[in-house]
Parts: sequence; C-alpha cells; structure tokens
Amino acid sequence: MKSKLMVWMCVLLLLNACNLPTAKDPTAIPVTAQPTIAPSPTSELPDLQAFQILLRYDSAREIGTFEATICNMGRSYDGAFTVTISTANGSADGRFDGEIKTFSCQGVFAAESDFSTFGVTSPGMVTVSVTVKVDGVEVATFDEQVDVPQIPVAVDPSALAGLKKCRSFGIAKDCVALNLYEPIPELDEVKKQSGRYIAITPRAYERIAGFLIADMSICERTVGNYLGIPSPRDGMAEIFMVGKESFYFYTAGMGLGLIEPNTTFLQKIASDELDFWKWRNPLRGYCSQAHEMTHSFLNQTPIPIALNEGLAEYLVNRERAHWFGEKQMICKENGFLRDQTPFEEFIPLETPQIDQTRRSALYGTGECFWVYFEETYGHDSLQQVMKLLHAQTVENDLIKYSSYCQASGGENIRFLKTFVEPVIGEDISALTQERFGFGNEYGSCTTN
Repeated sequence: MKSKLMVWMCVLLLLNACNLPTAKDPTAIPVTAQPTIAPSPTSELPDLQAFQILLRYDSAREIGTFEATICNMGRSYDGAFTVTISTANGSADGRFDGEIKTFSCQGVFAAESDFSTFGVTSPGMVTVSVTVKVDGVEVATFDEQVDVPQIPVAVDPSALAGLKKCRSFGIAKDCVALNLYEPIPELDEVKKQSGRYIAITPRAYERIAGFLIADMSICERTVGNYLGIPSPRDGMAEIFMVGKESFYFYTAGMGLGLIEPNTTFLQKIASDELDFWKWRNPLRGYCSQAHEMTHSFLNQTPIPIALNEGLAEYLVNRERAHWFGEKQMICKENGFLRDQTPFEEFIPLETPQIDQTRRSALYGTGECFWVYFEETYGHDSLQQVMKLLHAQTVENDLIKYSSYCQASGGENIRFLKTFVEPVIGEDISALTQERFGFGNEYGSCTTN
C-alpha cells in the first residue's frame, strides 16, 4: 500500500512540474498528439503520368516534332516539371511551369526541336520514350511505338480558299472533299496526330487537340466493341476553326458535321470547365463522343438516316459505349421520355421531309427502334445486323441505295428486309410500320 501511494505522489509531482492539469481538474483536456514530422520532398511530388505521345505539326514551322501528354492523377499541382522526349538517336527537354489540376493534362514538347533532333528523317515507326521529372526527381516514364507518316508540314496553298468556299455554302457535305487535314498558316493552326487520329486547332486552343485524340481513341474502341464490327477504313479528324465565324468540324470517314461555337465556348473547353470535354473522361476510360463515333462506323454503309441517328443516340450510354454521362431514355408504345424533357410522340420514320423542330423526335424514334430490337432479340442479334450492314461497301451498294431508295422512300423497310429480318428469322414489318412508321413498300435499288 505504501509503495502505491509513493507512485501516485511521484505522478502528481511530475504533473505539477509540467503545469499539466490533472484528470480530476474540471478544466483538464486531453494531451494533444505531437505534430507529425514533415514528409521529405519526395513524398510531396505530384502524381504525374505520361498518357500519350503525339506528333505535333506547327503551321509556322517546316518540320514536325514529338509531344507528350502529361496528366496529373493526384492533387492539384502548381509548379514546374520537365519532360525528356527521346529516341535511340536523339533527345530533347520540354518544360511546363504552371498549374495542372487534378485529372487534367498538358501537352509538353521541346520548343526548338523537330524530328531531326531525334534522328528521324523519314517516315516510319519510331520507339519514343518519355521521362517526367520534378526538381530532378523522376516521377514517370512511358514508352510508345509511334508512327510518323510525314516529316514536313504539308501546307496546301489552296486550303484557305477551299475553307472559305466551304463556309460560303454553309452545308457540311460541301466540305467533305476539301483537304482540311493540314494546319493552315494564315489561321495560325497546330495539328496533332496519333496514327489515324488528327486534331487541328488554332494555336491558342491547341491543348484541346490532345484531348480530342485521346477521346477518339477510347470512343473507337468502346463503340467498335459494342457494335462488333471493324473500325472505319478512313482516318478520323476533328478540326476547330476560329475566325469571324467560328466553326467546329467533326470529320469521321466520309461524314462531316458542323456546329458553330463561340470563343467563350472554346475557352471553357481549354480550361477544362465543360463536363463534356473534361480530361477526366478519357483518363477514366470514358467516351465523350459516342454519337459521332457511331456515325464514323456507319457512314459508309447503307443505313437510313433515322436509324443511323437513332443508333448513334442509343450508344450515348454508360453501359453500351462507356459514355461519360448519365442519360435517361424511356421508350413507350407511342413515344419517349428523355432525361427531364416532356414526353414526345414518335414521328413516322418514312416522313420524306422532317422539320428541324422535330429533329429530337426523329432521333428519339430511331433510338427507340434499337431499344425495342435489342431488348427483344438480344445484343448478339444487333451485332449480326451490324456485320451484315458493314459488309455492304460504297462500291457495290451504297451508291445505288442512296441514289434511288432515299429519294423515292422505302429505305427503312428495305433495311428491315435486307439486314434485320434475315438475322431474327421473322417478319416484323407490321409492328415497325405501326409503331415507328417504317412504311410498307419499297422498290429495287438501281442506278437508273
């Protein structure tokens, strides 16, 4: 008992000596933990990763060079890092100094370099390596086999005149034949490329180009996997053009779409402010442009426009094409509900001329056909229809089909009889006529 008392007396003496409150003191508070030791500089390094290696062609320079897309997978970082790009025959350092937000990316290249810096003097495959360093500490490495299809910038003297002609018509199809796949010096453009993917932007918005290429790559894979058909034969490109009139072109194979954004729109894209264009989408494997990519798979096939648009909308879906957003589409017997918009009735797909105000109804009706088809006959049947469709080429059927059938009507029912019913083994023309307005007559498609 005496020994225990002495122990308690010692404890009280120590507490008093340290001016610490006792447990019985009503003002007593728990002793706070000691401050943590500051981590070493290495543990504070940003989580940077090299995402892709691009070819960069500048309309103000004669020869292209390599560029690395560096992405921040951790906390927002405001500072500097260097990027060494190298091949077996040469290397060069680029530097970025500024803020790179979480799940955001930045293109980096050596400003004075060109392909000769890396010992690349002729087209071909090249192994390119990237090393990222922060304060001299290596934080990421990346290697990629890169196809270099051209060395100098292929400036087309007639490109600007062709672009003006295209704009004067104001119709997308009039622009398809133009050579708009090279940067135009008069517009101070930059072209970036990875294999079949090309993106051209004004210099002020060139950061967008890296995103477009990453997105095209992911969308081609996700859409192709769902449709079960090979990738389009032609290359794909996205082209931003900004001037007095602001145009955005999306070209995919033979197709070309057209919208008119303003400079504010482009600034928001460049600063990662729009959900549709955020870098976090490709970094997570999400596709931002499932609609347009679906068109790129179908543009050289004899699919009616309403079913083409409907299928493109059908793949704007997280489960089907790993689309980045959330979309609600409920198909009823005679119409549909999309997201928060009011109920819309189906529009007969055989309608020769459709007012632009009914465009939403056309897309929705076409989409609900594919909802009905896949829910009734399954995903394998959809892929079989796509394979039959894909087997039709421009040379043997598309020209005949488009020149006669789309002009005279009957394209939907012909599509049903040629590509759909052979797969499912039953006649559904009565249902499609009643619900989706397919029509019930069609003639043979000839060039006459």
